[in-house]
Amino acid sequence: MLEIGAAVEVAWFIIIFSVDLSVRLFGLLLKLRAMLEMKY
Repeated sequence: MLEIGAAVEVAWFIIIFSVDLSVRLFGLLLKLRAMLEMKY
Protein backbone atom coordinates (compact mmCIF):
# COMPACT_ATOMS: atom_id res chain seq x y z
CA MET A 1 0.00 0.00 0.00
CA LEU A 2 2.81 2.39 0.85
CA GLU A 3 4.58 1.81 -2.48
CA ILE A 4 1.40 2.70 -4.39
CA GLY A 5 1.06 5.95 -2.44
CA ALA A 6 4.66 6.87 -3.18
CA ALA A 7 4.20 6.06 -6.88
CA VAL A 8 1.08 8.26 -7.01
CA GLU A 9 2.94 11.13 -5.35
CA VAL A 10 5.80 10.83 -7.84
CA ALA A 11 3.35 10.68 -10.74
CA TRP A 12 1.56 13.82 -9.52
CA PHE A 13 4.91 15.58 -9.11
CA ILE A 14 5.93 14.69 -12.67
CA ILE A 15 2.56 15.80 -14.09
CA ILE A 16 2.57 19.12 -12.23
CA PHE A 17 6.24 19.71 -13.10
CA SER A 18 5.70 19.08 -16.82
CA VAL A 19 2.57 21.26 -16.92
CA ASP A 20 4.43 24.07 -15.13
CA LEU A 21 7.34 23.71 -17.54
CA SER A 22 5.12 23.84 -20.64
CA VAL A 23 3.25 26.88 -19.29
CA ARG A 24 6.55 28.69 -18.72
CA LEU A 25 7.81 27.79 -22.19
CA PHE A 26 4.53 28.99 -23.71
CA GLY A 27 4.80 32.29 -21.84
CA LEU A 28 8.40 32.67 -22.98
CA LEU A 29 7.37 32.08 -26.60
CA LEU A 30 4.63 34.68 -26.31
CA LYS A 31 7.11 37.19 -24.88
CA LEU A 32 9.58 36.52 -27.69
CA ARG A 33 6.84 36.95 -30.28
CA ALA A 34 5.75 40.24 -28.74
CA MET A 35 9.35 41.48 -28.72
CA LEU A 36 9.83 40.51 -32.37
CA GLU A 37 6.58 42.20 -33.38
CA MET A 38 7.67 45.40 -31.61
CA LYS A 39 10.88 45.49 -33.63
CA TYR A 40 9.19 45.22 -36.99
